[in-house]
Amino acid sequence: DFAAVVDGIVRKLLRRHPHVFPDGDLHAHFPPGQQPAEAEVKAQWESIKATERAEKQASDTVVLAGLLDDIPNNMPVLSRAAKLQKRASQHGFDWPSIGPVFDKVAEELEEIRLVLCQEYADETQRQARLEDELGDLLFACVNLARFAKVSPESAVRKANNKFVQRFRFIEQQLAAQGKSVDDATLEQMDRLWEEAKLGEKSSHAG
Repeated sequence: DFAAVVDGIVRKLLRRHPHVFPDGDLHAHFPPGQQPAEAEVKAQWESIKATERAEKQASDTVVLAGLLDDIPNNMPVLSRAAKLQKRASQHGFDWPSIGPVFDKVAEELEEIRLVLCQEYADETQRQARLEDELGDLLFACVNLARFAKVSPESAVRKANNKFVQRFRFIEQQLAAQGKSVDDATLEQMDRLWEEAKLGEKSSHAG
């Protein structure tokens, strides 16, 4: 019930933030009044979560608790992908540098191209393969964003906003000519798109 949910959240907050609450045991490692460094807090956070996972695993005799099990399925998919990768990285499962990540993105892109070039007797099977390969590509792109220390959610949100602004510019310019996007050719819209990009560069330079 609601009370049980709230109680569980409060207990988790107290347990995972000993540096915040006066009764937390993390203060025992630092002089009075001195706040722990961010790295110390993160290390303590991961240690506490590792203990929680171990306790959960010990109490579960049917299903082995995995290191990724507590990452919620209802998170935004790009953020969840980044969190899954980060958790795995904390346990040594990661690329050594960003170079292989670029290679992985190129590999996944090539696999999509091959699927599109192949002929399939069953269109459903072809679409399933495409969905699978596109998922791998997007996951690899999230990995690239993680290595570049960029939030994939924020990056895509900005790209969405940029697309909306440029397309709105196309609509406005065409409306000034007494046209709509349905009346214009792709070449006309492409030219206006480039104008919108140039206008963005000019405003940034100013």
